[in-house]
Amino acid sequence: MFLSTNEFRDKLRNQLNSATTEVIVLSAFLKENALQWIYENTKVQKISVVSRWQRQDLVAKVSDLSCYRFCRENSIKFGIALGLHAKVYCIDGQVLVGSANATSSGLALSSRYNDEFGVCVAAGSAVRTKLLDYLSSVTWIDDKLFSMISNEFNQIPKSAQSVTQNWSDNLQLELEKTNNYIWVHELLFNEPSQLQERYEVESNLVDHDFELLGMEKDKFSIDQAIVAYRNSRAFKWCYNIVRTNGTLSFGGLTAKLHDAVLDDPTPYRREIKVLTQVLFAWAKLYPSVFEIIRPNYSEVIKLVQ
Repeated sequence: MFLSTNEFRDKLRNQLNSATTEVIVLSAFLKENALQWIYENTKVQKISVVSRWQRQDLVAKVSDLSCYRFCRENSIKFGIALGLHAKVYCIDGQVLVGSANATSSGLALSSRYNDEFGVCVAAGSAVRTKLLDYLSSVTWIDDKLFSMISNEFNQIPKSAQSVTQNWSDNLQLELEKTNNYIWVHELLFNEPSQLQERYEVESNLVDHDFELLGMEKDKFSIDQAIVAYRNSRAFKWCYNIVRTNGTLSFGGLTAKLHDAVLDDPTPYRREIKVLTQVLFAWAKLYPSVFEIIRPNYSEVIKLVQ
């Protein structure tokens, strides 16, 4: 059953109150007041928090730089996954997943909040294994790395308009880690041409893609989309899988994606094929990175030498 924003918050609070072992929070956006609410509602000592913390998130104030200090002061493990789009709260044997970020508006901690939906499911062994594998790929932050982030953030002009600009190359390399798993909602659902044609259409699938790319629908630009997608988890997952396996056919990449998705239950094979088709379409926009050929009936993808 879908949980509304208030129902999701109340369910999360109840789970936190009764937790005895571990709390794991994955939230693309992260605000200190929501983090404090989570901490105050549980007596569990083992807490891990992962946020996206892209440069534009901090500039736009959808995430707080102060979250690291709060975590450090309260012995909470804090990590960054630059491509994170998920909103997942794993508490002992239960997983709450949906659209609610760990923010006041996402968790209805203030009078003005978003319309969010989510579900609560039992965390089976397969989900647990995939979640732990995902956490192993996260960049866990220490004082040295936080100092690099905060110093670079503090050098951004207050009037900075280019919020889509990335961290510096040196910092980006420190923060980026590859992993073999991905959530379906971290993938784009439309090919570039479809996104161009449908950007005025009211569709959850279109809205999802614009949110993932961090773009406004009435300001669509394929050039900006190319830059934004380059920083997405989907691009990095595709790059890592192709780099690890060499040349992959359409069917080969479909199989890799089917094994990689963290969602439980795993989407049907035909749904994975559609997502793979989208991956191929976006990869074609990066001829300096990916080479796509059709030697027979199926397309083949590999990295440019």
